[in-house]
Amino acid sequence: MTYNATGQLTEKNLHQLSSGYLQSIDYQYNPRGWLTAINDPNNLSAGGELYNDLFAMSLHYNNVPTLLGSPNYNGNISAIEWKTEQDGILRAYSFSYDALNRLTAAYNPSTSTNPNEGFSETYTYNPAGNITALIRTGIKSHNPAPVWGMVDKLTYQYMPFGNQPQFIDDETQDTDPDLNDFKDNGSSSATTSNPEYAYDANGNMVMDANKGIMIQYNHLNLPRTVTFADGKTITWIYDATGRKLQKRTCQLRTDSDPILITDIKRPDYIDQHRHQSERIKHINTNRTPEETPLTYIDYYAATQTKIQTAIQQAYVQTGTAPARTNPPAVEPIRESCTIRDYVLGLEYLNQEPEGYYHEEGRINLLEGGRTPMPTCAHPPLNPLKGTFNVSLLSSGYLVCCTLKN
Repeated sequence: MTYNATGQLTEKNLHQLSSGYLQSIDYQYNPRGWLTAINDPNNLSAGGELYNDLFAMSLHYNNVPTLLGSPNYNGNISAIEWKTEQDGILRAYSFSYDALNRLTAAYNPSTSTNPNEGFSETYTYNPAGNITALIRTGIKSHNPAPVWGMVDKLTYQYMPFGNQPQFIDDETQDTDPDLNDFKDNGSSSATTSNPEYAYDANGNMVMDANKGIMIQYNHLNLPRTVTFADGKTITWIYDATGRKLQKRTCQLRTDSDPILITDIKRPDYIDQHRHQSERIKHINTNRTPEETPLTYIDYYAATQTKIQTAIQQAYVQTGTAPARTNPPAVEPIRESCTIRDYVLGLEYLNQEPEGYYHEEGRINLLEGGRTPMPTCAHPPLNPLKGTFNVSLLSSGYLVCCTLKN
């Protein structure tokens, strides 16, 4: 890695071989120190690395290309352009803000080089800064061609004296599970006085009827247990100071025998280190974890001689990945068993940071030691590298899955 005179990262080389590096990631900044580019969207050709750049993007603030929006001089991002090596199409996303620098719109501008894919979001706020309406458009279905339209039309109602929502209603009720849109499973504010969200005396949310969850807290107001309607649970364990020690995810499954299977994922937390499967998964420092959006995902095996890649193509502003018209042809390496992989389908969003609800565009609960994520950085998924080692029952149910690097 190399840095500039102010200590900012300017180049990162990845996966060294005897003949060189597989990838080189270059970073550019403006005189104010704001990130302006990662690689070059207009030139993905290989430099010193062995393969072309898999991904590149540019951020525009006050210097905005024609038709990509209005310039901003206060640090707000006016537009973003990106390109992947997979299809070579230059895509763009533009952003609009109100006088208080609140995001009011995120949309795909239609230009000669940017296909207008119909993904957009618009926001309205009340005087207190709470979202009162959120509209999303995107792909509603494939029939077999993509059908574009309104995916979410949300309205928010809050407590009379406070910022806690009582109802979130969706006028568009889609049943397609692949949309990853907001599911209005609770009651409608127009037909009942029973709120969809309930809170304890300390202001902690204890019920979310739309997601079908109940939340319990400890004496430090930290979430202790989240119970889902289907029996799944998430449990956190803390020390006396509120420092998180362990997270346990439990899912119940049954097969035709019937045999009850409990799948448990249990990362442990010791000081600044997060352990999972008896290895360090992340060291908590004053930087963003390596769970950043718009990156590349590599899959390797000992017998492979070239990179197999899957590129994340598009995201709406709050991190929800819309359905895509061009799913990647390359599948990840698997053992001789069936594993439902959410990486390429982009179904699991923001795996680790708990409390942020992508569909609703807001934070509902926080873990100890966590701070809300900024509006412009909603990490969808940690890149996955390695091969899978799995154990199966005779009935075909997955008991454990261990990633080996």
